[in-house]
Amino acid sequence: MLTIGGNDARFDNKIQTCVMEGCPSEASMKADIDNAVAETRTVLVHALAPNATISLMGYPLLFSRTQACSTLVSASQRVILNDMAEYFESKQRELALSMSASNVRYRSPQAAFEGKRICDSPEGINGVVAGRMVTATSTSTTATRTRSSAGGSPGHLPEPRELPPEPDRNERLRTGVHDSQPSVSCHSTGPVNRHMSNNGTVAQQSRVTVPSPGCLAAIMVPIVAVLIAVSVLMVMHCRQERANERNKAEALERTADLAHSYARDMVVAPNGFPGQEVVRGIAERHDGRLLSYARSVDSLTTIVRFFGEYEDTNMFGVSHSRAYHCYSIVLRKGAEGAPQAKTSPLEECNVI
Repeated sequence: MLTIGGNDARFDNKIQTCVMEGCPSEASMKADIDNAVAETRTVLVHALAPNATISLMGYPLLFSRTQACSTLVSASQRVILNDMAEYFESKQRELALSMSASNVRYRSPQAAFEGKRICDSPEGINGVVAGRMVTATSTSTTATRTRSSAGGSPGHLPEPRELPPEPDRNERLRTGVHDSQPSVSCHSTGPVNRHMSNNGTVAQQSRVTVPSPGCLAAIMVPIVAVLIAVSVLMVMHCRQERANERNKAEALERTADLAHSYARDMVVAPNGFPGQEVVRGIAERHDGRLLSYARSVDSLTTIVRFFGEYEDTNMFGVSHSRAYHCYSIVLRKGAEGAPQAKTSPLEECNVI
């Protein structure tokens, strides 16, 4: 049994790019998948055991189509990555069918992963998580060292000697001893308050200290700058969110136009109701994906998911995302025998 891993098609890089910068173009992702499948063809050639049967295992859908959850990958990006996984599997299936004469068989993993994808419960695939920044909190420890030249017990520091108390300011002024460095303070000295005793002598005096204007400016300027920067970022984020919502709404409106254009092509298709492969081709020409095909004697019902691309702006730049909406298109034979189409939008699109 053989399979092509996601790293062979650079799926890990694609997911990282989707999270950090926005998903790459569909052509770029398909090119990597095509290269990985082409390299697999050389591996499937088994000259040493020509009669052996090789089973090529396909690539599963990574994200649930029906369940929503909070991940680093947005909902529109999950749709894109699932679409690429479907394309990956289709190319593997085509490769196996083209080499069926060489005893190569295709095996699909989708049934095994059903209900176990990312956002399902329980998950059978590891989800996308952000890396954690671990910080260490230091604790006070007892320092030890070997015996010093000054003596002391082995393995411990010598006992500290008690220093004489530092003379107060009045004593230093009286003896002529001054500070070696001027003290730096965030306060300026105010007027002296003198308290007189009953006999007219000064019993106590004290200075009133007030904050220095320069010190207040040094403290407040960075705080004000941070508040302004945060306010600007919040305003920019709100504007970007509103712009993204407008772009997404316009993309959804375009899906309605695509659905009606698809219905017109279905009506004019030759030979009455077209077959499933013909319908699939018509849907792809209108940026759609056929989800359901049900045909009866006098009607044909199809469910198609139509996509509309739009620009998604965030703090890291501009990326291209896709919005989608599902429509039910019903064809019925009219009074004159010509089919007539009825297009209806669907509130939910749970059909896989």
